[in-house]
Amino acid sequence: MKKHLTRFAKIAISALLLGLIISRMNAENVLQTLRAVDLRFALAALAVSHLDRILQAGKWWLLLRQSGQQLPLRIAIANTYVGNFAGLFLPASVGGDFVRVFLLKAFPIQMSEVVASIVVERVFGVLALVFTAAGALLLADTAGVQVPEPVRWLVLPVFGGLLVAIAASFRLRSGIPAFVLRLGERFHLQRRLESLTGSYRRYGKRKIAILTYFALSVLEVLTVTVIFLLFARAVGIPLPPAAAVVMVPVTLFVQRLPISVGGLGVSEGTLTWFLVSFGFDLDRAVALALLSRANELLTLLPGAVGWLAMRRRGAAEAASGPPKSLPGNH
Repeated sequence: MKKHLTRFAKIAISALLLGLIISRMNAENVLQTLRAVDLRFALAALAVSHLDRILQAGKWWLLLRQSGQQLPLRIAIANTYVGNFAGLFLPASVGGDFVRVFLLKAFPIQMSEVVASIVVERVFGVLALVFTAAGALLLADTAGVQVPEPVRWLVLPVFGGLLVAIAASFRLRSGIPAFVLRLGERFHLQRRLESLTGSYRRYGKRKIAILTYFALSVLEVLTVTVIFLLFARAVGIPLPPAAAVVMVPVTLFVQRLPISVGGLGVSEGTLTWFLVSFGFDLDRAVALALLSRANELLTLLPGAVGWLAMRRRGAAEAASGPPKSLPGNH
């Protein structure tokens, strides 16, 4: 019952925010803006979007290598595309991550290391978003960009709180590992979860690997910002780079909160709120938000192909009988 209520609440929030945007926009102006899109900038943004996915996969691949797990880079890229695509439709906010783990079960690598690397990826990815937004606030002041006041009192405290929480999470008796171990005792999964928390804690000792991953995550946030700036140019919005570096990380952070269906409505609402706060036209802002959403779907088309291939393979294996166990797959 609780699960259904949570899902209904997410659908309601997405529908409410989308309805609010639709009620305030002029549909004809939005369509006119979309028809006049400069395809040069739009196609450039689509190309950079694929570079961003490859960067996302590459930095995760480096994390796995640091833990001694050998996985071909092309598999890591395919895994990222399929997981991102699945995450658009699965009800849980981490549904795409479950798919990524499932796809790797056929490879002779330790699942505890895979799960731990994805947890690190999630945690430091969020930290990179808030760190970039915090740095951009200083840049915005220097550039004379007026940032909405609620963003100022939100970003810096969140950044400080994340730093403390992440540092504590690498200690066995506190934070995430302690919670996971208590959960394991309750459900009689202590041995497996001890392996998982051990894999996670070891990342706390790989300082070079963590710092490299964090730097690449900040680079990825800046790459997404470039994509957004290109789309802004495509619809004729002269958005200052300093403003984009503030709004994009904050929007991505809010989009990741498990309060809507795939960030639908939340992302569009946050983007339009920012752009209107910066003095841009609502209809043009809505067109930019829609273009960004369409770009996300187009970018993940390779993931859709991989998802269909995975389902066909699963159906073929089910028809031929249970699969043979592979060495190292525990």
